[in-house]
Amino acid sequence: MTLSTFPTLRSRGRHVSAAALLLAVPGLSGLPAAACEPVLAVEDGGRILLWQASGPAREVVEGGCAALDAAAERLAYCTRPAADTGQAVQLNVLPLAGGDAQRVHAGREGDAISEAAWSPDGSRLAFILTDARFRSHLMVVEPGSPARRLASATNAENHQWWSLGWLADGSAIGVHDMEHYALVAADGGGVRESIPLARMLGAQAETISSTDRVLPSPRDPTAFAYTLGVPGTARFRQAMHEPNTALFVHDRFLGRGKNLRLSAEHVTVVDAAWAPGGLALYFSGYLDRHVNEDDPFRVYRIERSGQGMRELLRGERVSAGCRAAPAGPP
Repeated sequence: MTLSTFPTLRSRGRHVSAAALLLAVPGLSGLPAAACEPVLAVEDGGRILLWQASGPAREVVEGGCAALDAAAERLAYCTRPAADTGQAVQLNVLPLAGGDAQRVHAGREGDAISEAAWSPDGSRLAFILTDARFRSHLMVVEPGSPARRLASATNAENHQWWSLGWLADGSAIGVHDMEHYALVAADGGGVRESIPLARMLGAQAETISSTDRVLPSPRDPTAFAYTLGVPGTARFRQAMHEPNTALFVHDRFLGRGKNLRLSAEHVTVVDAAWAPGGLALYFSGYLDRHVNEDDPFRVYRIERSGQGMRELLRGERVSAGCRAAPAGPP
């Protein structure tokens, strides 16, 4: 089955093809130029590091749920107060060229923010907030002075949402609840479509967990990346006693080979993010030879084809941008 065989579903009073919503969107305009420099925001032990290809990583702030915009100009991050302080989680935006962080959301006591993601054009910021009753809310805000909320949606089934990923045209944000992939309208229109993960991933969908990612490509409307549990090597099984996790790309133009596994058997994938141009992915994880280390996590880059995997730095969660190279002399 390919994604072109998705059924036509009824949404908001009219028939809408789920495949059309997920895949038949225009290509992202204004992709980073080939000359831009890759920049990563990487979480490591409560710190957020900024890594550039031209130099070593540096700490920029303490916090979590780091999200770098595509142009690597702003970093969104959340503060996680210590337990029993009576303080609430906050989501902030830090301009990386200098200046103070702006608070764009202040939660209530008991709220948690699990992840954030910038729209492709950098004008909006989406994040998942889980309240004290364990209900998931997807929020979209426009950072400014003050920040303006554009959209808010709640999982009607009281399931939690995971894995934020914007469609390439910025019209919707995708999330999953381990059973369905929901497309939430970025303009405040609510859940536009709910697609069974089994329609997208086949029998593999039965193994998806809350930590797995489903991420639309920022460039190719026919592709998305995802992670799933798979058997590990003997060394991994002996140490972890649980399934491994691998990185895949789904492409409807690959026919029967539509689900392409990128990571090798000896690689564990924990988190993943597309490079802004959509030609590569970054992921955090470790090799099976690192499985017994106290801190095994590294960040790697791999081509969309599955070739050229290389280690970049230590760290766990990763977010990617690409900074325009400075203009040379005339």
